[in-house]
Amino acid sequence: MAPRTPKTRKAKANARTNETTVAIEEKDTVNQVRESIKFHDVRESLNVFTGDDTYSIIKWIEDLEEMSEVCGWSDVELFIYSKRLLSRTAALYLRSETGIKSWNLMRECLMNEFRNNLTSADVHRQLTARIKNNDESHQQYLFKMMEIAKQGDVSEDSLLDYVIAGIQDSEVNKALLYGATTISEFKIKLQLYVKMKSRMHISESGISKVFNGAASNHNAGNIKQNSMSGVANTIIRCYNCGSKTHQHRECPDLDKGPKCFACRSFGHKSTECPDKETQTKQVNNDEKPQVYQVNAINTNERIFKEINVLGIQTLALIDTGCDLNLCRQSLIKGIDAVNAEVSLSGPAGTMFCTKKKFITELEVDNATYTVEVYSVPDEDIMCDFIIGRSLFQTNAELKISPGVIEINKITIETSEFDVGSREHYPVIKSMIANYVPCATETTPIKTKIIVSDEEPIYQRSRRLSPKEKAIVESQVEEWIKEGIIRPSCSDYASPIVIVPKKDGSFRVCVDYCRLNNKIIKDRYPLPLIEDQLDKLQGARIFSTLDLKNGFFHVAMDEESIKYTSFITPEAQYEFMKTPFGLCIAPPIFQRFINHVFKDIMRMGYLLIYMDDLVIISSTVEENIERLKIVLRTTANHGLKINWKKCQFLKKEIDYLGYRIKHNKLSPSPLKLAAVVKYPRLQNAKHIQSFLGLTGYFRKFIKDYALIARPLSEILKKSIPFVIGPQQESAFNMLKKKLTEAPVLGIFNPEAVTEVHTDASMYGFGAILLQKDSDNLLHPIYFMSKKTTQAQQRYHSYELEILAIVEAVKKFRSYLLGLQFKIVTDCAAFTKTLEKRELATRVARWALLLSEFNYTIEHRAGSNMAHVDALSRYPICMNINSEFIAQLQKAQQNDIEVKTLTSEARMNGCGSYIVENDLLYETRDDRKLLVIPKGMQKELIRNAHNVGHFGVKKVVELLDREYSISNILEKVERFIQNCVPCILINRKQGKQEGFLNTIDKGDLPLHTWHIDFLGPLTNTPRGYKHILVIIDAFTKFCWLFPTRSTTSKEVVDKMNILQATFGNPTRLISDRGAAFTSGEFKKYCSDSHIYHVQITTGMPRGNGQVERLNDTIATVVAKLTIDDPGQWFKYVPRVQMALNSSWQRSINMTPFKLTFGTEMKHPDLLPLCSLIKEEYAKSFLEKREAERQEAKQCILKAQQEQKKTFDHRRVAATDYRIGDLVAIKRTQFLPLSKIKSKYLGPYRITGRCGPNRYAVWKVGSGEGPEKTSTGTDYMKKWKNCLTSDEDDEDSVSEADSA
Repeated sequence: MAPRTPKTRKAKANARTNETTVAIEEKDTVNQVRESIKFHDVRESLNVFTGDDTYSIIKWIEDLEEMSEVCGWSDVELFIYSKRLLSRTAALYLRSETGIKSWNLMRECLMNEFRNNLTSADVHRQLTARIKNNDESHQQYLFKMMEIAKQGDVSEDSLLDYVIAGIQDSEVNKALLYGATTISEFKIKLQLYVKMKSRMHISESGISKVFNGAASNHNAGNIKQNSMSGVANTIIRCYNCGSKTHQHRECPDLDKGPKCFACRSFGHKSTECPDKETQTKQVNNDEKPQVYQVNAINTNERIFKEINVLGIQTLALIDTGCDLNLCRQSLIKGIDAVNAEVSLSGPAGTMFCTKKKFITELEVDNATYTVEVYSVPDEDIMCDFIIGRSLFQTNAELKISPGVIEINKITIETSEFDVGSREHYPVIKSMIANYVPCATETTPIKTKIIVSDEEPIYQRSRRLSPKEKAIVESQVEEWIKEGIIRPSCSDYASPIVIVPKKDGSFRVCVDYCRLNNKIIKDRYPLPLIEDQLDKLQGARIFSTLDLKNGFFHVAMDEESIKYTSFITPEAQYEFMKTPFGLCIAPPIFQRFINHVFKDIMRMGYLLIYMDDLVIISSTVEENIERLKIVLRTTANHGLKINWKKCQFLKKEIDYLGYRIKHNKLSPSPLKLAAVVKYPRLQNAKHIQSFLGLTGYFRKFIKDYALIARPLSEILKKSIPFVIGPQQESAFNMLKKKLTEAPVLGIFNPEAVTEVHTDASMYGFGAILLQKDSDNLLHPIYFMSKKTTQAQQRYHSYELEILAIVEAVKKFRSYLLGLQFKIVTDCAAFTKTLEKRELATRVARWALLLSEFNYTIEHRAGSNMAHVDALSRYPICMNINSEFIAQLQKAQQNDIEVKTLTSEARMNGCGSYIVENDLLYETRDDRKLLVIPKGMQKELIRNAHNVGHFGVKKVVELLDREYSISNILEKVERFIQNCVPCILINRKQGKQEGFLNTIDKGDLPLHTWHIDFLGPLTNTPRGYKHILVIIDAFTKFCWLFPTRSTTSKEVVDKMNILQATFGNPTRLISDRGAAFTSGEFKKYCSDSHIYHVQITTGMPRGNGQVERLNDTIATVVAKLTIDDPGQWFKYVPRVQMALNSSWQRSINMTPFKLTFGTEMKHPDLLPLCSLIKEEYAKSFLEKREAERQEAKQCILKAQQEQKKTFDHRRVAATDYRIGDLVAIKRTQFLPLSKIKSKYLGPYRITGRCGPNRYAVWKVGSGEGPEKTSTGTDYMKKWKNCLTSDEDDEDSVSEADSA
């Protein structure tokens, strides 16, 4: 704990003071409010006590004192106000008494005089006599009954019974109110009851429709009775023809006789219709009834129940005459439901249709049911939900008795087996009854565990509840009896876990996680699911067997039993049979089961995947014979079978997640239900799980890869994870595609086979098709794949060839050794492969295709629409009805397009044609939609925004489907004004701005360039950088090793130089922190140094020292190659070498130009005698000439450098003050490669020199508020748009920025 300091004590004292101040202020506020409350303000909320009725004096005193406490009344005020609330007998009594001068005395006298000695019987009699009045609400009635009950000892249950009894309504309707145990629960039920009554009142008043269910024959009288009582009198309807425009007596078809609402003809009723029997038979034969009958129940006889569905608590009408469960459309907003239009017939022949269908959980009377529900328009039914008879035909029963309506869940227990052919049921039952696993045959397969080391793994037993202990003890006892486990004293021990099953029971498992980490894995392969499905081709009858406790059929190797030891709270045991949970159990069991059935598997009619066995055949009799052979083998090997999970002689089965029938394959309904119910995506884990679930069925979904592209793309580390509209759309689209119940064929090697392929820059698509008995092509497999970034740059014909290659690779197991046809829209494919010399990439693909026996057929792209969608990006390919309607309207409003349309319709207009009221241009055997000017920009924007491609790709993308005049120019202009492209793309062409040389002066030590080099390798002395200073005129340099790049280091080194060389007139540096700090600015100011900072991101502005840095880094690296940590020792030698080396720009050494003599090296001969006086005179004469010569050399070198530099550049753009520009990003941090290359917009505020500008940021975008930059690092924010066809919004966007 930290010690208390004076500061902390002071802070706590201040906090306590603040709290006290707040409390005082709150108390003052309350007092002010109380003072403002007068007696007349609360007069209406207090009752007057008379002493004549049953109102309790105790209750009156409690209410008065409670109000006094709230308002802060004194005893005197309470005494005065209470006298005003007395009347009649109570007031007479008070006036008759003397000496009552205080509230306490008055309270005592009133209590003695008017105390009611009511017994509980009196209170119960009052509750019994009290009924709800018509002029009071149900809530008011409840509160008054609660007030009566407070006078005596009345329980809540009794009070609720009195309240329900006092409500005047039928017991059927009041049944909703029963079941509550507290007042709070009763209030909720009462609200539902009031809501139900209000809806019934609306229905009976004719404001809403009478329940639109069809009246069955047995309740036709009820409808007639309702009509007579005025329930339906407000609805005009002819009961002769069913029309809503007139009444029966005005019917124009009255002389034709009654109308039959079954066959829609006159002369007979529907009950007498001769076609009714035929229609009924047809419906039964098709097993797809389209019209349902819904009962119209008399209002007073309607039965409602409180239910919970879709997380909503509401009332449901129970209608046993309705075949379906119905709900209002508004109830399923946000629920995944499939389209399901089913016709429903209502009263007098009215019809309405359902909209959606979904499966959900329905909770009623503390039981939950899984039901199928259809939604209808809200106005078609009178309540939120209707429970039809389907619920009561399965696992629920409806009980109705006076005052009680119950729905009870029943469990149907049956010992029957799942047999598809009922006539052969006795045969199957006999086979099951006679099945006895006797284990007369054995296999050599045993489970042998090999561990990586022999260090025992021992874990303590986990704590279990008493219930869990009982479960474990029961399971252990059962395993011991069956010879599966035995007591153990092994050094190994793994804990047990209790796992709940779906049926509510529990499974005892052993946690072998730590042991599995040490086990050497068994590599025996499991069967490929695709191969298993292909073997089902041609089968019509299926039987499935499920082995019970499959792994327990495989014995453990005696030496490996010790590893399986597990521990319970009571003892330690080990498995003699292979336990669940071992990582090697699945492959070993697959090896075991394959060995058991090896002879039968060679016959080809038994498929095995783990413990699932499938027997296939063409006929029922053949399947029975094969089933006998399989059961004989399982019995001889002692295999136990779980008969409840077996299916026999079925035409349709679920296997490995698929629904299988004769040559047809579709996803299993259970898997589809998991897809439909999949929760909304929230994180990457959800997306991965969803893609794994749907990816298992990707062969059923056309263009799966492209639909799922938005989901898979955001899983990449380089892309920010954001679940936006595109991801939501892909999520919903995949669910929709799977719930549309797709069906594929099963591959037949004898059938005619074709592979249809197509490609685009976004992906490849292929379909494997085969001809069936109807001589039509049917899909067997859909394949789609995204292109990589490299593949997106391929030429179109290369992509088409690659699509074929990817298709044959995917379908290789089907196509190898088979004659098949490849159908593609690439005409150049065949000619490309016939060339003698091929590109390396194409040659490699051609070699891969050489092992297949195929023929090529070219079809135009217009005939390949079925596969074209597999490769196209949905945003650019799909032309929906909304787009067509918009295009038609735009073409009609465009004068030029309208003229072309008229000419094309009348006389033909060259390459233009009109189809479906749309103008097309025919070009190269392709029909292109003519896009009017009003829609061109929107279409270009959509195509460009797919990936912000360049001009060439966008034009290519649009030219596939659309005809746009001057498309190249319009696309270029649009891309030039695309803000993301301005910020992201690099500037094209030569860079702007010519080289502007810096005046070096004509005197030494006038201008210095300064910069830091580093960081370098750490040294024992802590040096990390080198401070480099160079004189611009003489090229003389100074090098200082430094420990940091702070301004203090710079000032210290400048002071060292100052002692010998003085201060420069001008100092040039970059904008590093050391040179922009206040300390350095002060030093320059005090030393009268003119400090020049180069433009941000323009290192060539300080090129003199930047070039020197490169030289220093190279030389130091070479000198310290053996010991990089000692580089600081070589810095003085490097400085000496640089200053004594000849410089081209000055045509001498820096040392000589500075001091007038050459530097004397330590390794030279001993120094000669001192220079004579003549040398000194000669020096003075020569120095000025040498300086002028050096200046001329510098100017010459600068001119050469300028010429070389300018050769690669163009003249700089001349910007004006106030122009909006984007500036180049010069600071790149880690993970910023995908960020925009430019920042903006910025407004130019001034010039800083040749081709240099000062800018200020506009808005709140990324980047510094103000900075400087150069023309080669600048872009125009947006070009001026002057074309008439450009929208005004583009200009306004630039202005607003």
